[in-house]
Amino acid sequence: MLDQDEINLVLDKPWAADGKHFSERIWGDRRAELVQELNKSLRKMLVTGENPVKLAPEIKKKFNVSERQAERLLRTEDAYFAEEATYNSYKECGTEEYEIIATLDYKTSEICRDMDGKHFPVENKKTGVNYPPFHPNCRTTTAPYIDDPELTEGDTRIARDSKGKNYYVPANMTYKEWYESLDSEERAAFVKLKKQDRKKKVDKSAESGIIKNIDVDDLDLAIYGKDVDEEAVKIIKKHFVDNSLADGYYINNISMKSIQIEEENEKEKGRPLIQTIAKKRGNMYETDIVLNEDIFKGCSIEVLNKKLKNYKNNIAQTFEEAVIHEVGHAKTIFSNRFRDIETMYKKLEKMGVDGISVIALNDGAEAVAEIEILLHRGSVIPKQAKDLYDNVMSGNFEI
Repeated sequence: MLDQDEINLVLDKPWAADGKHFSERIWGDRRAELVQELNKSLRKMLVTGENPVKLAPEIKKKFNVSERQAERLLRTEDAYFAEEATYNSYKECGTEEYEIIATLDYKTSEICRDMDGKHFPVENKKTGVNYPPFHPNCRTTTAPYIDDPELTEGDTRIARDSKGKNYYVPANMTYKEWYESLDSEERAAFVKLKKQDRKKKVDKSAESGIIKNIDVDDLDLAIYGKDVDEEAVKIIKKHFVDNSLADGYYINNISMKSIQIEEENEKEKGRPLIQTIAKKRGNMYETDIVLNEDIFKGCSIEVLNKKLKNYKNNIAQTFEEAVIHEVGHAKTIFSNRFRDIETMYKKLEKMGVDGISVIALNDGAEAVAEIEILLHRGSVIPKQAKDLYDNVMSGNFEI
């Protein structure tokens, strides 16, 4: 059993790419209180081997969050705890490199599938970037990397078939190689299982035919049966799911429904492609993304790009840039999540920036989102615009 000092050492080490814990990102200024609760819960899990799910109701009740958020937090922090202990053993044993080992089954995330089999120097370890956990509920782990075929000859790793039965494959087989080795019948079974999983969650979460408040982990649920272009989905996942923790923001929920804005102000009318919404929940604001079903449904990435290229009010020329614009809004919300965001937005409305776009001139919040695109492009940004961006993202914008 690990002693108290070792437990505290793990809890006090940030693991996300920007130096923050997953818990700090979601729980913010209640983190000190949360660490005490996690300390108690994680020690209990270590001693008893109890499943994190059974401890979630305690976190739910104490912090007034959903049980799902509590379960995800416990699983993710438990995974971080275990992987940090493994990393410490690598240093103690003088291990030079480690290898990423994902789970060979249909549930594994895209990022973990891609990372499987890659190896990195122990000294370059960066949790959330080249070391697990890579995302909430991550199941990926590591092992010492041995670059000697003779020493690893005959070694195996476990894979799981569509019936849930474990079997063994060569240890050096990556996820991609494993999946390509499956016959067409087994691949079809995996696709069917994924659809069944989604349907169960959809049936549980659906309300009047519209899926609402789905955790970002389950983006697939929001678009299930909506005929959304696969390339568009990849871009959404890349920026709203895979990159968010590393790039300094967090999307709490994604949904898809019809959006029609009707405002007295003429410039606000229309059908937005994507909406980023700041929602007050408890003592903080969370970030919700709404995809406009009326536009996405049955629309190819080529058509989406064409629509955006012909739109003159902002600088986004592609669907990906439109998503990056919304990332700018998401970063704004996350950076100021414990402040009065509604008052901040009202002040920003009068702080438009010239020389970028029509919407940037009319609204400082839109200017910040437009600057996100310019940063992505590597473009030169006017000083006034960059100063506004830095001020908002600092979390110290004067309200």
